[in-house]
Amino acid sequence: MSAGGLNRQKPLRQGETVKSELKLPRMVESDPRGPAIKELLNHNLKKLWPKAQTEAVFLPASEKFIRTLQLEHKRGRIVRGFELIERSLEIQAHGLSLVDEKTGGQRGSRVSRLLLISNDGAERFMRNIESLLLEHGDRVLSLVINIDSEKLGQMFFGEGKTAKVMMLEHKESVANALFSLVEGDTSEVEKTASRPAPKTGKPEKPERGPQKAAKKPGKPRPGMAKAGKKAEKKADRK
Repeated sequence: MSAGGLNRQKPLRQGETVKSELKLPRMVESDPRGPAIKELLNHNLKKLWPKAQTEAVFLPASEKFIRTLQLEHKRGRIVRGFELIERSLEIQAHGLSLVDEKTGGQRGSRVSRLLLISNDGAERFMRNIESLLLEHGDRVLSLVINIDSEKLGQMFFGEGKTAKVMMLEHKESVANALFSLVEGDTSEVEKTASRPAPKTGKPEKPERGPQKAAKKPGKPRPGMAKAGKKAEKKADRK
């Protein structure tokens, strides 16, 4: 799959794009849904804009995908705004370089961040996104969602907020979002509400408790009957 980009030594020719084979998180590649996700991403891969050197995946905003992102946002795993995203990627890159120095080797790069871009970004803004992908594209999968920045911001940050670009962090969260791309649009809440009650195979037993009071009293015991008669005779004598 080609998306994002890596720094290249040779200058690009006119019309040429930066391509690098991105590796998805291991939990995605090892999952049965992995091939379907890769096929979906490859099928929707396009240039960021007509003259761009990098590519992104252009996708509609399915209900399932948006709800999954909203849940991850509640977990504090979405960064909003270009400057904060750039800073977060720089910090991650620095940490990874320190690990490489300590281990004496270079680890293989895998996607651990999902860059979510609105569909109304101007070319100047997209150029900034491209510079980000050229620097960190081995770890970042970029998705252009078919939602404008005003609606996207409102969905995640409230009325009157805009979001031209957001970034989903953590491999687990990225995997959850990618899985939702190949699942149905019906939300989990709707599924639960429409799910029929489980059948046990046995008829339900009527409730007990208050019904006991409705039972007819049984015959009095012999001893109780005699005691009652004696009490009546004493009452007559008085």
